[in-house]
Amino acid sequence: MVNSGELAKYPLAILAHLDQLLPGRKLVGYDIGCATSKTLSRSKLGDRAQVRFVIPSMHGYAHNRPCQLSFHPKYIKGTGIEDFEGCERIFSASNACAAVTRYSSPFHRHQRIDLHFRQWDADKLLSMGTFIADNYKQALTVIAEYRDIFAQVQNLELIANMDFDRWHEEEKVYLVGLRKEPEEETMAIAYVEAIDNLRAAEESFDLKKRTLQRPPQVNQAGEVRRTITLTYKAALDKVNKFSEVVETLEAQMNLSERWDPEHPRYKETKGYMKIRRYRLDLDRLERLVVQRLFELQKGHLESTGYKLRTHLAKHLKSRSEAIRTALNSFNASARALNPSHVNLKFTDIIQHSFVAEFDLLRDARQDIRQKEWSIPSKRILSDQYHFYLRAKEEIRRLDIEIKRLLDWMQKEDKFYTAKVHELRDIDGQLAQEIEKRAEYQKLVNYHIRRCLIPIQSLDGYKGPNIDDLLNELPQADVSSHTVNHEGDANEDDALIVDGLDMVMQAMERLEST
Repeated sequence: MVNSGELAKYPLAILAHLDQLLPGRKLVGYDIGCATSKTLSRSKLGDRAQVRFVIPSMHGYAHNRPCQLSFHPKYIKGTGIEDFEGCERIFSASNACAAVTRYSSPFHRHQRIDLHFRQWDADKLLSMGTFIADNYKQALTVIAEYRDIFAQVQNLELIANMDFDRWHEEEKVYLVGLRKEPEEETMAIAYVEAIDNLRAAEESFDLKKRTLQRPPQVNQAGEVRRTITLTYKAALDKVNKFSEVVETLEAQMNLSERWDPEHPRYKETKGYMKIRRYRLDLDRLERLVVQRLFELQKGHLESTGYKLRTHLAKHLKSRSEAIRTALNSFNASARALNPSHVNLKFTDIIQHSFVAEFDLLRDARQDIRQKEWSIPSKRILSDQYHFYLRAKEEIRRLDIEIKRLLDWMQKEDKFYTAKVHELRDIDGQLAQEIEKRAEYQKLVNYHIRRCLIPIQSLDGYKGPNIDDLLNELPQADVSSHTVNHEGDANEDDALIVDGLDMVMQAMERLEST
């Protein structure tokens, strides 16, 4: 058996099939969605697939900061408070099957896996009301916390003028820009190098021209004369080539006059070329350090759970190794300068916790220490703002899903009732089985309704009137299935236990009949 691994063709095949089932725009969570989005854009499928990739929340913090700004669900419109880690939960739950099926036959292995996921589906259906209620509570809590934070800030006029979306774009542009030199500087360097090459070629051409114009000496052989002529033509071709390069760059840079050695931009560019390697190494070191500082600040937040802290700590360790390598290259470039710059130690960088403390950023192209999006307190406000937007999206989505869920219950009951009446005279036994299934499903729906009813009493709820929607649904007879759970600490857990016991008792009663 060949283990091909996680090749790019597999997500492309899934997306092609998904596009046939669900045409239109789609939001897809994938651990390496950043790389897959580039692969998709280069494929034939990219022309017609309307896919926006999202990196799951937990995996997102293993990606660098520019990737997080573009693909983390916290910053993407329409994601709500979904973390896109559903596959991880399924894989974690199905791991229990491994010990049971290790020595099973293929048939029994498939049978056990099928039973596991059938039960998984039944459990998720039963807890659907609890899931919606918990998401509603979480979203309303985020909205309330956001309002409380801004209410505690004294200068409300300043807060009102904060442009969080602009900060987000500025940080993204800044970090992406550090990956390579600015285009204007690259063009200026290429132009100055082309001018220097043209000047050297013209000097060489003038020398060959003077040599060719000298009167031939008596003892000068014809072969030597032909060699001088060929070198003259080669020098002329080189002048023409470099002249064309200079003129092309001047057109691209919209220059009205050619730079000479006394031109201010020429002197500035020549000075920059002397420290170019130093600047490139500084850009690389700056990018790694800023990303580490921002991730470190995330690890300090109280809302960061233990698993996410562990995940961040592991990633910060690998980031530190990259910083050490970049620091060695930076120190080598600093020593090559005249006068040489002071070498930095790894401890000089790693001990800082905030961007404002990092003095090296003074020597960078932009000093970001006073940028609003680099100030820790304002970054926290910015994160709360994006969480607030996602929570409002979640509320709007849940209001729709509540109506859809209750509508589905109503249509399902009508379907079962119609089928029972249709088959009662044709196949009595089949009609009886469908009636048992309908009774079981009514009990499940009853439990879901019990979980949905308390939502409308939540502080801040402005969704549909659940009582009016429930009046249109058939009521199940649960008088013989109620279970008392006195002393349960958690009311939601008690509802789930009630539902499970109620359904199990109903199934036993139906089987006995």
